[in-house]
Amino acid sequence: MRRPSSTLAWSGSAMAALLIGCYALLYLIGTRGFISMSNLDLMGRTILANSGGVSVEKVVTAFPPMSYAAAIAVDAIAPGLGFGIPHLISGTLAAILLASWYKTMRDSGFATTRSMLATLLLGSNPLFWRAAAEGPSFMLLHLGYWLFVLGMFQLRRGHRINDLILVALGLAVVGFAHPFGLFLAFGALPFIALAIPPDRLRTSPASVFLVLLFPLAFALLAFCYVNWIFADDSLRFLLSLSRESIGLGTTNSISPGLSQASGGLLPGALAAIAIVAACPIAVSMFVLTYRLPALRLAILGLIGHLVSSALLASAFGLLPPLGLVASLSVTLSVATAVRWPQERPDRPGILMLLTAGLAACILIAAVDPASETQRWRGSLFGFPVSDGDAELSAIAAKIKGRDQILFDAEAVPSVVALRGSAKGIWTADSLPFQLSALRQTVDADMIIVRDPQSAQGSDRVGRLFPQIYDQGYPGYARIYTGERWRIYELSHGGKR
Repeated sequence: MRRPSSTLAWSGSAMAALLIGCYALLYLIGTRGFISMSNLDLMGRTILANSGGVSVEKVVTAFPPMSYAAAIAVDAIAPGLGFGIPHLISGTLAAILLASWYKTMRDSGFATTRSMLATLLLGSNPLFWRAAAEGPSFMLLHLGYWLFVLGMFQLRRGHRINDLILVALGLAVVGFAHPFGLFLAFGALPFIALAIPPDRLRTSPASVFLVLLFPLAFALLAFCYVNWIFADDSLRFLLSLSRESIGLGTTNSISPGLSQASGGLLPGALAAIAIVAACPIAVSMFVLTYRLPALRLAILGLIGHLVSSALLASAFGLLPPLGLVASLSVTLSVATAVRWPQERPDRPGILMLLTAGLAACILIAAVDPASETQRWRGSLFGFPVSDGDAELSAIAAKIKGRDQILFDAEAVPSVVALRGSAKGIWTADSLPFQLSALRQTVDADMIIVRDPQSAQGSDRVGRLFPQIYDQGYPGYARIYTGERWRIYELSHGGKR
């Protein structure tokens, strides 16, 4: 028998190895040119927040708040990390998940060797690393979903307080981790009933749902209240959503409102097929547990939950890429394996099903047509990786090292991230910008303005000076014209 000290040392060494491995893989992908638009958006907003480029009100009302708060904290502690910040957070969360999966397997009766093999299969899954490379928000979504599915499996069979806590906490984390998490949280409501014991549903359904949904409802109402206090609009956080934060990869902001998002059920239907294909162990459990209604209803509810959430998000045009949505099946596969209803959960059949899931995930990662996934695939194989948005990269290059720039950086924080600093940028909350608004004059070296005819409409500079985009400004010459943006620079003969 191992001594407690030796067990602790071994566990610490294993966790350190996991952390180093996760960091190394994400660093390798980053050095080959892949930085997800989600990470660019997160880093840009983080730089603006820590440099005072945005007001406190906008920081506390931003959504999703969990990854934003973590990035702000890490950047404040270690400001020189740059793009290493989202990789650091994502890598840590990935290592925690892998370690948790291994420990749960051991606690469920898996032998050490088979637990290691299963963790290796799961840890080598390309969709898991696609989620890790996407950024901290999606890894937090996986963490919350892991807690949720663990509790769901046990609710109907054991109905322990720990399982209630897991489901409730998982829903709260999922709802605040990522925009897609809102669909997962609300999409879970009809399927939770499948996992609740029938006698509880008959005698006290309201109290059971109240216990399960209280953390999510309380946190959401509190967040709406904060938005109302600081922004005079309880749903202000919806305006901070962007396609980058959702993981769609383009810079076409959804805000204000969600009306510009293109809906449709076809992407959701494809995601549903991918979810089922990526999780053959869950399908097998549903087929083989016809004599165990508690488990069968639980797995039916979990599969139905993922599929319905994907369809709901697709209808609103807010469905992340195929590979990201299907990556949640990896987490569901782990929970299914550890809740397998056999006396010997380490039998080879589970490893075979996990291997089949790995093969399906490799295929999904290979055929996912999303531009972000294509860039990620290229970085894996060492191919040249294009910019997520060439226009924003060009703007960042034009203004790098320059000063006194009138720019609504909140509209495209990715530019700030690519530039590496908010120094010299006059954002909408800065004093020079507000003085320009009061005086109705421009006193800057450079002006950046968005096309009012673009899908997103004018930015704050364009709304302040409606004529600038088409006519320019006296004393300024146009130095850049893109599809959506133009840059004007103070000419040598111009006056401020």
